[in-house]
Amino acid sequence: MAFRPSQHNRTISVGLAAILLVTVASFLGRNAAAASTTRSRREMMQQTNAQSSDAWLLQMLAGMRSPLSKAESDRFAELYKKTGSVGDLCEAGKLYCDAKSFNLYYQNLLQFDGKKQEKDISVFFRETELVVGREISIEDPRLQSAALEKNRLQLAEFDTPSGSVGMSKYNYLNVAKMPERSFLPAELAQTLPFSSDSAVKVFQLDPSSILAQESAKTFQICQEGIHKDGTTELNGEAAACATSLEALQSLVRSPMLLGPHDAANVKALSTDERLHSGSSFRGKVVEVSLEASVEQRHAVCHNLMYPSAVYFCHYLPRTRVYSVMLQPLDAAGAQQRHLVRAIAMCHMDTTGWNPRHLAFQNLLTLPGHGEACHWVLQGSMTFVPTA
Repeated sequence: MAFRPSQHNRTISVGLAAILLVTVASFLGRNAAAASTTRSRREMMQQTNAQSSDAWLLQMLAGMRSPLSKAESDRFAELYKKTGSVGDLCEAGKLYCDAKSFNLYYQNLLQFDGKKQEKDISVFFRETELVVGREISIEDPRLQSAALEKNRLQLAEFDTPSGSVGMSKYNYLNVAKMPERSFLPAELAQTLPFSSDSAVKVFQLDPSSILAQESAKTFQICQEGIHKDGTTELNGEAAACATSLEALQSLVRSPMLLGPHDAANVKALSTDERLHSGSSFRGKVVEVSLEASVEQRHAVCHNLMYPSAVYFCHYLPRTRVYSVMLQPLDAAGAQQRHLVRAIAMCHMDTTGWNPRHLAFQNLLTLPGHGEACHWVLQGSMTFVPTA
């Protein structure tokens, strides 16, 4: 089931944070040694490209496909219609309904950065960082996640009833690695309610638990089309949510997000999961490809927290999408052979963003003064039409 915004599209400018991908660039040599180096790098690039985003996407989605057969799905649907209960659906459907476990997961997230202040954790950067030959550092995705979540809590604390500071209550939990869970089958997703209290009523979650609260926020984002991180309305955004794998595939094929396009010619981009190894990354930029300019349509889908898998997909105008190939450097500064790819998004207009947003703490600037770029985190997917 796909949910379209019931009111004007809103901006989604969240710190998404971290994820690090490395990749390669070719150099033309003028002698035999340089030519050998060039061939070596081309070989590495071919190896990296062989692990295509499309293949990664299909693999990821396959892992989130519901394990339920049609007969099992129909049985749970009938059970809910008759009793209002879903029985052992959480276990049988590989959903995530353990509120106590999620509370512990969340507390560990907030404590991960220790005494380091979130403003000192680099999540956002300038577009000028994306230059071939430049050495860059990417914070541990877990540190980025902790900084983003603490900033989200600060924005909510200072939010005003009028929403003039940014309506940060609509911010969503954005971490480098969400708890694993599957989609519901399409028919079952259409049968079960999806509402502000459905996680409590359907999956029997404690309403005071963090998991129940985050699930309610997920519905609010999907139903109202609001995805805010202290931003004001951004005209031109298109947004919708998918509560099943089939709905997600339909969103990518539809013109709502990507505009009129050939569904067979859509490139799926993702950050190399090797950049989520649980440590900071240091490397050199070897290739930068502009995948979508500010005039081009694209879609980014984010994994939102709910007992079953739910994705929020949106198109953001005035945003550039880059594919960046990075070559890792070891502690001594020596280049390592393998390359990784990272996807970066640059929001070219930050006018209207909450001035307390982490982006301005990182960049030492104010809303409307320059762009704010970030790496697209693991679990998020970017789609760009190629024809």
